[in-house]
Formats: sequence, structure tokens, C-alpha cells
Amino acid sequence: MLVVRGFGAVAGVLATLVASRMLGADAVGIVSLALTIVTVLATVSRLGMDSALVRFIGVHAAHDEWGQVKGVFGLAQKWSGRASLGVALILFLSAGLLAQYA
Repeated sequence: MLVVRGFGAVAGVLATLVASRMLGADAVGIVSLALTIVTVLATVSRLGMDSALVRFIGVHAAHDEWGQVKGVFGLAQKWSGRASLGVALILFLSAGLLAQYA
């Protein structure tokens, strides 16, 4: 696993170097900013549901409470879906502002 992560880090650095040579520093900066914004917003929109699902689904599945598993999963889908739509709407509405200052 460590080898894969190391390879991924090296590949990321090489991709950044190639992109900066091909696109220029300004364009790479804009792409990096866009990826950072999307990554942060994706993390926010999950609302920690990935960790909660592991915990609660494991507990309910261990006790053969499959209705509870379905309920927890549905609730997580509903709330993280709503948060994702809200984040997407905010990002869409602020696109002009982001384009102005990027």
C-alpha cells in the first residue's frame, strides 16, 4: 500500500511538472485552485456520513437488524444528497465571482 501511495505522489508531481510546462504557471494555478475548491466542498458535503455509515451499519448488521441498516443508509443518502445539492448550488451561483478573481 505504501508503494502505491509513493507511486501516486511521484506521478502527481510529474503530472504537475508536465502540465505547468504545457499550460503555463497561471493555468496550472487555476486548475489547482479549482481542484482544491471541489475537494473541500466534497468533504463538506459528505457531512461525516462515511464514518457514521461504517459505525452504525456495522452495529446493526451484527445484530441482524436489517431494517435499521436500510434506514441508516437511506438517512445518510438523504442528508448527504441534500448537502451535495446545496454545495453544488452555492458553487454554481458563485461561479461568476470565482471566475472574476481566478
